[in-house]
Order: sequence, then C-alpha cells, then structure tokens
Amino acid sequence: MAAWVDLAAHDDRVDKALRLLIEPQFSYWVILYNIWGVIQSDVGGRITKDDWASGKQIDRFTRTANSVAVLGDAARKGFERDEPPPDPMSLEEAQALIHRVLRHWLNSKIDWEDVVSYRGQS
Repeated sequence: MAAWVDLAAHDDRVDKALRLLIEPQFSYWVILYNIWGVIQSDVGGRITKDDWASGKQIDRFTRTANSVAVLGDAARKGFERDEPPPDPMSLEEAQALIHRVLRHWLNSKIDWEDVVSYRGQS
C-alpha cells in the first residue's frame, strides 16, 4: 500500500483513482465507474489481454452502472440509453471487479525492484 501512495504522488491518474476510492461524494456506482475510466484510459485493452477482467464482466459492469432501470438515481447516467443488462451486476460484484482491476493496474505501474531496495533501506 505504501508503494501505491508513493506512486500516487507522481502519477495523476493513480492519485485520482485512489482519491475517488477513499472520498466518495456521489453514488458508489459512479465512483467505481470513474475509477474504471481512469484505468481504462491508461491501459485500454490490456485489462482483458492480461486477464485482469473479462470482456463479459466489463460489459455487465458498465451496462449496470449506466442503467437507470436497474439502479435508479444511483445510476451513472440520468437516462436509459440502452437496454438494461439481462443479468445486472450486484454492487458487491462491481466492487470486487474494480478493486481487482485497480490492484492489477497499480501493481503493473510499480517497479518492484525499487520497492524491494526501498524497504531494504528502512
């Protein structure tokens, strides 16, 4: 975790994702979606390529997060643009998915050799 905080001091995207995670101001679905957006804008297809999450999981998450029919006022969007997902994701599933993707993303940005030598100096 300390390495993630250090990373946030030097990477605006990491800082934003961690800040959104610990300072919820809106619907938790909106925060999860914003964290997803930050990560996706940085690594794109690597999320599915490196098996951090499947395309099906991502689709269920984004469709659920955007669905007024499923989430009401907690939805990311204020209107129903597409059909609601046939199998909406629960908040617990969404949290687990985004936390897993976030962990993989943060760990992918850390040079673990630097972490090991930093800890050896303590």
